[in-house]
Amino acid sequence: DQSTATRHWWVEPLFASPHLARLEALDLETLELTADDIGGLVARDLPRLRELVLRWNGLRSPGATALANAPGLRNLE
Repeated sequence: DQSTATRHWWVEPLFASPHLARLEALDLETLELTADDIGGLVARDLPRLRELVLRWNGLRSPGATALANAPGLRNLE
């Protein structure tokens, strides 16, 4: 929806950034992200990422499934 796209204009550039691969932790708490928003994140190979905080978002089952099946996020603790 348009309001979500406008509100989350920064999601795609963030998840496409080459600097993301350097992070060991990423806190995205309370940003109202959806399963569609995190598509760019689950498509990345982020072997250094150990902690990913997504509390209080709207990921629901599709988002949780995408995260659990993302091979690039295999080192999350």
